[in-house]
Amino acid sequence: MKLPADISRALPLGSGGEGDVFRAWQNPPGRTVLLKYSRDAEGARRLRREAKLLSSLAGGPVPSLLSFRDDSRHALLVLEWLEGVALGNVPVAELSLAQRQGLFLATCRAVARLHEAGLVHGDLSRANLMAQLSSGVEVVDLGVAFRPDEESTPPGLGAWEAVAPEALRGDGVSAASDVFALGCQALFLFDAVPESLRTSRSLWNEAAFSGELAHFAEPIHPAVVAALAPDPKNRPANASLLLDALLEDASWRRPGWPGELLAKACAGHEDHLLENEAKRCAQVRDWNGAWCWQKERVEASETPETLLPLLSEYARRKASVATIRRWRVVAGVALACCAMAVGIFAWHREVAFEQGIRTGTLHTFDESVDSLLYPSSGSEARGDALLPLQLGPQPPNARLWVDGQPEDLPGDGVLWMEPGAYHIELRDASGNLLRDSLVHLRGRRRRKLHPEAHRPQPLDTTRKSFPATSHEERANVPQTLG
Repeated sequence: MKLPADISRALPLGSGGEGDVFRAWQNPPGRTVLLKYSRDAEGARRLRREAKLLSSLAGGPVPSLLSFRDDSRHALLVLEWLEGVALGNVPVAELSLAQRQGLFLATCRAVARLHEAGLVHGDLSRANLMAQLSSGVEVVDLGVAFRPDEESTPPGLGAWEAVAPEALRGDGVSAASDVFALGCQALFLFDAVPESLRTSRSLWNEAAFSGELAHFAEPIHPAVVAALAPDPKNRPANASLLLDALLEDASWRRPGWPGELLAKACAGHEDHLLENEAKRCAQVRDWNGAWCWQKERVEASETPETLLPLLSEYARRKASVATIRRWRVVAGVALACCAMAVGIFAWHREVAFEQGIRTGTLHTFDESVDSLLYPSSGSEARGDALLPLQLGPQPPNARLWVDGQPEDLPGDGVLWMEPGAYHIELRDASGNLLRDSLVHLRGRRRRKLHPEAHRPQPLDTTRKSFPATSHEERANVPQTLG
């Protein structure tokens, strides 16, 4: 996911029907936000619906809509971060009866406000009900919410442990369906659900259709039993009627609120998320990310001493990776400079060699070495760099022509000549042609120019160059056979 410029430190929280959910930091203005990012076009469409519903519920029991960014395929929803814990993460075994009553009454109030605004949520699962640390419950994830007066069919079903029987039959969803979901939340809050039903969807649906769920709610309150009736006509029509029925009981008029327990559960859940993300970053060798999330764990923990050794380990790994990257950059720059220097040196040698060819004189790197490797053939050529042309043994009285001029055959079969192109002919004593070829002699490329190299040198005009490059052109050149 490509985050906007003002969003950073995205912590994955999970996935939903609309897309992926993250906790992130927004700067400016400097606050923690909740992100919902769609994975496909269908998710983007559902996020547009949710953004529209949230904007119409400003001030309601839902998180505030901060911004909405949309394109043709993806959508990004930026919401207010709620400091609380989902009902599914609340340790209900540690709650007192008054605290359980307080949580359930706050949940009914939040849903009643939605119903008063003409909205049916359709997915009141434990993950979508957030208990705040101070007091109150907020309803999140309006992905399948709808208005009965505007939409005849809901866009989909929610979590299986909060779906009413009529929704499973396909008879439609109404506010009474949300009341059934509230009765399910009461079963979990008061720990009245048998263990066999908690993990089996089929058994749960059978209990919902048969009315067995309502039987489990009898120790809680008669209004909760009515809320779990299989027939929606036998339930309270909305959450407000369920709330009124509960408050008529005097034992429900002094509820408690587990603020400290919620704060502890919230801190433990956040530490678990940070720990998992730090481990994930360490597994992919993202030591900087692992260090950042571990550092946030240390800052939020009440006992940071136990987390400091792992933070030091991540810091050491991060520093070693940074050092390796720094040396890689230095090595890359050094190699680039060396390659550039070699290229400049080769170019300079090439220019010097071409200049020697144009002036007719090549200046060697070491005159003492050149005198051994390239001896001159006469006093008039002394000091010039000559190149060998191997002719090999020839028959007696053979004759040699170079560019149409007669030359003496060397005794060792090696003819020393200046660099250039030459037309070579060899004939025997009877005048029969033994060799007729165009020879190109090139000097060494590793040359060092002497100071005299810049002086123009006289050219040897006694020989004619032979520029012909084809057989037809050579045939038009007059040849002297001696």
